[in-house]
Amino acid sequence: MKKGFIVLLCCLLSIAALATAQAYVNNPPFNPQRTIHWSFDSAQWWIPETIVGPTWDQGDWVCDDVSPIGSPIQYFDGYIGVDNTAGLEYVIFDLVFHVNNYDNNNPIKYIWDEAIYAFSYEDSFEVIVPEGYTADWDIINETPVDNAIRDNMTGTIEKNPPWEEFVWHFNVAPGETAYIYDFCLSTQCVPEPSSFIVLAAGLGILGRTIIRRRK
Repeated sequence: MKKGFIVLLCCLLSIAALATAQAYVNNPPFNPQRTIHWSFDSAQWWIPETIVGPTWDQGDWVCDDVSPIGSPIQYFDGYIGVDNTAGLEYVIFDLVFHVNNYDNNNPIKYIWDEAIYAFSYEDSFEVIVPEGYTADWDIINETPVDNAIRDNMTGTIEKNPPWEEFVWHFNVAPGETAYIYDFCLSTQCVPEPSSFIVLAAGLGILGRTIIRRRK
């Protein structure tokens, strides 16, 4: 019975790992505790797919949401965005990916995302966290794909906040377009490196003490 349960658990973990790999072209540099994927292949594009849930917390969680703020954003077949090619005025709005988090007091949170988009203008992107938290963010890879761009961004947040927001600021001029085809986000909350050092030192001392007592 116990052996069968272990086999089933391994199968489920393998399926979850495969799903994560399929969601990315460039996989995260860490083992995700949570991966959220917006594929925009449904008219209900704001509902994400949680591919890998956090194994460190089995509690309920509030669904993440993608919110167009004051925008005429449109759903197309497999992507979202704005077609302003026939427009006479600028279309200005923010597209906010709001992620609600589990209660986790670890002081460092690693983040990795992969986005596929096609903007015919200079956009801006930022990560917003609540007051008292800090986010550091860098684009590390941009690759042309078809008529779009695939980029990977990596970053850290000091302490795990109750939420974070990934925000695209749009300013679509007349005659221009802005489309997003895919957005995948992975996170991992870990103790700070000094905690690992203290833990390792403590385990080493404990091990030596046990060995001496046995001798």
